[in-house]
Amino acid sequence: MTKREKILSTMLSLISTQGAHATPMSQIAKEADVATGTIYHHFNSKEDIINELHVELKKEFGAIVSESLNDELEYFEQFTILWASLYDYYLDNPLKFYFVEQISNSPLIDNKSIEKGKMHHLPMLNFIRKGMSQGLLREQDTVLSSSLVYGNILTVVQLTLNNQIEVDHKILKDAIESSWRSIKA
Repeated sequence: MTKREKILSTMLSLISTQGAHATPMSQIAKEADVATGTIYHHFNSKEDIINELHVELKKEFGAIVSESLNDELEYFEQFTILWASLYDYYLDNPLKFYFVEQISNSPLIDNKSIEKGKMHHLPMLNFIRKGMSQGLLREQDTVLSSSLVYGNILTVVQLTLNNQIEVDHKILKDAIESSWRSIKA
């Protein structure tokens, strides 16, 4: 792992467990086992690291969406696979989930990073548009439809990680169907 990767990984871990404002650069340096100057060699500021992580996680999101889609399958089957893939991704990567939960709507994310992140969200929006064009999904703003589905996924992940529910096949199926009903035509 490069020093840059160690810094990003450490920042992900610290922000996920203690929040951005409670994470000083000195702690990042200590935990990453690098000099503070090394951090500033790779990044301009703590906010720069946060923005880099934000874009990286958006890129991973876009990759998961793209990998989940298969035009040879029926639309609802693709929807189910996509939903379950994002759910599994966050369960397998709880630090990334907690980071997304804390940072997504934070003023720490600059406009440049927001725009880069939107680019990686296009596979999801295009999938929603396709469902609308096929008459399977309700005609409404694609960002709204995407957010309704994504919000359901995050809620079930949060309930699972907080041990508030034990997700089995039936609960997962119910959650996916609930998301589907929120956007279907």
